[in-house]
Amino acid sequence: KSFALVSLLLSLWSLMDTPFFAIDEFDVFMDDINRQAAMSLLIEGAKKMENKQFIFITPLSLNSLKTDEVISIFEIE
Repeated sequence: KSFALVSLLLSLWSLMDTPFFAIDEFDVFMDDINRQAAMSLLIEGAKKMENKQFIFITPLSLNSLKTDEVISIFEIE
């Protein structure tokens, strides 16, 4: 179900006209392989929409995610 939700969000983003998007705990029920695939798809989709801001909230680790000039990671302990 979680991966289907990510796919639905990716298909709807281009149709929605809002300055930012926020997704909360979209990956809590995914295994590591599907979680990494979903995160990659979400980041690729977000990078294509340069004039929008994306907020992904997750209680899980983001150690495998690499930051760059457009990706920032904020952690709350």
